[in-house]
Amino acid sequence: MLHDPKGGRPPLDPIKCSKCAQVTTQPRFIIFRHVVSVLVLTRTTPNGGIYCGDCAPRVAFRASAISAVFGWWGIPWGPINTIKEIVRNALGGQANAAADEELRWHNAVAFLDQNKLDLSISLAQHLRAAKNTEIANRAGELFDHLSASGVVPAKLHSEWSIKPTAVIGQIALGCAIPALALLLVTLGGSAGIHYPGGAKAAPSVIQPN
Repeated sequence: MLHDPKGGRPPLDPIKCSKCAQVTTQPRFIIFRHVVSVLVLTRTTPNGGIYCGDCAPRVAFRASAISAVFGWWGIPWGPINTIKEIVRNALGGQANAAADEELRWHNAVAFLDQNKLDLSISLAQHLRAAKNTEIANRAGELFDHLSASGVVPAKLHSEWSIKPTAVIGQIALGCAIPALALLLVTLGGSAGIHYPGGAKAAPSVIQPN
């Protein structure tokens, strides 16, 4: 729902992160998924929320950790879905650009209501290029109004750059569990009965008299 900065309405509160409950200037709605498998049954569960740039990677890592432990053990979809969802989580999850534009427009108006004009104009400046034409037009009007009043945009650093270490960490975590299981199976299969002198042999068959 869009809000008119000039309309007769109660003041808005800025969007808060679903995880840490702190105000986030650049909120995003993201869906992360985890996979749980048992034999021939594989279930993929979405977990959507509005997150800040600090909490989103933590939620992604938790979802990937669940998949790494419980996702592999179903045939045939367990390994397929586990790999897919861990990679998707590591790369930022499933975003919704339209929802993000509305969240940031809400914040632009909320910061205007709180007289945090540098944050309001900064968000409006970026939203002038929004795909939602209504948001783009209103953001342009807000930017022009504040700019004419001498307000200077705040320098907002991007909260959403993908960190290679986080990507590698989640993928490595996903591979570690099946690799460990394979190692244990291999070691168990190669174990035998060891006799004095280091010889390893299978039990002899007793021949009848």
